[in-house]
Order: sequence, then structure tokens, then C-alpha cells
Amino acid sequence: MTGTAPAENAFWEGVFLATAKGWQSIRRESDPVSKDRIADLRLRVYLVNTHTGWVSAMLTHVRDLHNAHQLVTKNKDVREQAQHISIGKILQASDPRAAGDSALQREAFDTGLLNLACTTTYNRIIESNLEGLAGHWILIVYKLNDGSHITRPMFWTTPNDTQPLLTPQELQFQVATAARFDQQASESSIGRHIVKGGGLLLHPQYA
Repeated sequence: MTGTAPAENAFWEGVFLATAKGWQSIRRESDPVSKDRIADLRLRVYLVNTHTGWVSAMLTHVRDLHNAHQLVTKNKDVREQAQHISIGKILQASDPRAAGDSALQREAFDTGLLNLACTTTYNRIIESNLEGLAGHWILIVYKLNDGSHITRPMFWTTPNDTQPLLTPQELQFQVATAARFDQQASESSIGRHIVKGGGLLLHPQYA
């Protein structure tokens, strides 16, 4: 944010990091962190590879997910390919050989937003959540026993939610709970995919 003193930038950078304890790397926009920017970044996005245990998190603007929805609404090709492309980018970003590749991380989040914008979860939150899209969005990638991958969206928030990011432990609990539920819900859409694929290949922390 222009016009902000360097000392103030450093202070709010410390606040930002202190409220996101446990995350070694947080993807966010490159301009300086300030009090106003922390308050403005109300969309928290998490990418989770449940086969390897890799996770990454980003704070960004609600409008970014809204813009992604506009794009997939207008472009049929993008809408039809969003899940496939985002899975590929997340698998690439979660490869240990890609550690530190910020461009690939950014692509994983950008395509992840497109994926989330195509989901029934997005439509349900738009219709029912008084706070709109603001909150914690989790995009889970499941690997199935037949070698295929599927994604599973989640949305989580609480009244007056001011927590910049879930802790890694909170995120692990949410994802593990979703995995247990999905494996038991054989009549749901994702449950049928899991059964057809021979079950989930989960990292021990989600099993």
C-alpha cells in the first residue's frame, strides 16, 4: 500500500505472521502488509494434497473468487476443464522438486479458484451465507486407488470470523473429518467416485 511508512509496514508484517503461526509459506499479493490490507484479505484459500500431506495457504480478496466465477460462467471451455487443470497444477506444485517455485504456486491457486467457482458449494454459499464469499475455502485433492484424482471443496467460517488463517492443526482436522465422511457417504456424488475408484489413498494424517 503506497504511502505507508516502512516501520508501519514491518509492524503489520509481524502481526500478519504472528496470526498465521505454523505456516512456513503463505501465498499473498506482493504489496506491503498493512492493517487495512489484513482486514481486506477476507478470502482464505487452502490447497491440500491428501495423498502426500502437502498443503499451502493464501489470503486474497473476495473479488478474486467472484471474478473466477464470472470467467467460468462466460467461458464453457474453462468451466469444463477447471477441475482437471487445477488438479494438474496442484499435483505439480506439491511435488517436492517444485519447492520454492512461486509461479507454479500462483498457478495452482489461480486454477484452484476457478475450480471452486464451478462447485455447488460456491452456489450454496452465495445463497445462504450472510457474509458472502468471505471465509475459509479448502480445495482437497483426493487420489484414488485406480490412480485417478478428484477434488472436494469445503467452506468453513464462524460468526465474526477474524482469524486470518486456520492453524495447520485445525486444517488437518477439517480435512480428516471430510475424508472420513466422504468414505462413508457412498450415495453422494463424491462417495460414488470414491467407490468407483477403489477407495482413497490417504496420507496417515488424514486416514
